[in-house]
Amino acid sequence: MNQSLESGVAEQGMAVRPASSGTDVRASIVIEAEWPRILNALTVPEYLDVWLTMPGVERVECHAEHKTPGGFRIDIFAANALRQAIHGDCIRSKPDEISYLWKLDHAENGKRSLVKLRLRGGRKRCALHLKHHGLLDQKERDWYSAMWQKSLDKLRAVMEKRVPGN
Repeated sequence: MNQSLESGVAEQGMAVRPASSGTDVRASIVIEAEWPRILNALTVPEYLDVWLTMPGVERVECHAEHKTPGGFRIDIFAANALRQAIHGDCIRSKPDEISYLWKLDHAENGKRSLVKLRLRGGRKRCALHLKHHGLLDQKERDWYSAMWQKSLDKLRAVMEKRVPGN
C-alpha cells in the first residue's frame, strides 16, 4: 500500500488486512472509451451497479454514503431479499489511480481489503489495471476473481456501448 493511502487509512481509524500475494486478485482490461467516462463509472457510487456483477447474486444496488465523502454501500440481493452489504470508501490518490477500501458486513475485526484501480492510456482508449489485496483465503480470492473479471467485462461493454453477451 502506498504511503499516502496508508496514512489516510490510519487517520480514519481503519484496519486493512496486510497484502498477501497468494490471495491477491489481479485483472486488466483495455476499454475503447474516453478516460473521463471510465473514471466516472468507477467513482460515482450510483454508476457502480450499472457494471458491477457478482457471482450467484440476483442484483446489486449501490448508494452513496453521505456520512463520509467518497463513501458507498453495495446492497447484495438474492431471492429478492437483501443478503449482505459491502461498505466502501473511494479514494482518488492520483489523477489516474483510485482505491476502494472494501468491507463486508460480516468481516472479522472490522478489517478491510483494498482494491486499487489504475487507468493508463489516452483519450479514446484506456487500459484499466485492478489489484484487490488483503483477502482472507483462496475461497474469497476465487469469488472476487470471478466478480472482478465479469464486472470489468461488463464495464467495457457499457463503455463501448455494447450489450453483454452479443
